[in-house]
Amino acid sequence: MKTKKGIRFAGSLLLLIVALIAIRYISGVLQKESLRTYKGIKELKKNFEGLIIPTYFPEFLKWPPSRIVAQKRAYRAIAIELKDKEDNIALVLTESEREDFRLQGLSIKESVETLSYDIKGRKAILRVGSCSPILKPAETQRCSDLTWKEGNYYINIIIRSGPFELLKIAESMIHN
Repeated sequence: MKTKKGIRFAGSLLLLIVALIAIRYISGVLQKESLRTYKGIKELKKNFEGLIIPTYFPEFLKWPPSRIVAQKRAYRAIAIELKDKEDNIALVLTESEREDFRLQGLSIKESVETLSYDIKGRKAILRVGSCSPILKPAETQRCSDLTWKEGNYYINIIIRSGPFELLKIAESMIHN
């Protein structure tokens, strides 16, 4: 009788251990696909195929990126944030299956001009205005924002600068 109870107890304990291992594995797999931080572009490229990364960045931006986040579920989304020499967020690049995916931190507070723009055959929307959050004197607060669709993904770049640097960055992303 004691032997049967001991076998049942050992079997229950073994079943519990196997269940905990399975739960840990499944949560690890799910976590890899939900929004998480990446250490660098190389790690990001290992986990995401077909990334569209600029080959040009203005000199006033610090490299490497200050923040990289990405997810595969519920939809693919990637965001790369770069700071300027004064440690202010100066550029945010997003690539997502959803048009409305954005990072908090840098946005156009007030749009002064919105126009359609052709960037190497892609129809883009260019917006120029003032940045949010406000940091310093008004002349440093100009922001530009460019959005276009590349295959299945919406690309959005916002930069704390005029549109000329933004357009150079965008053109460096498209390789026809």
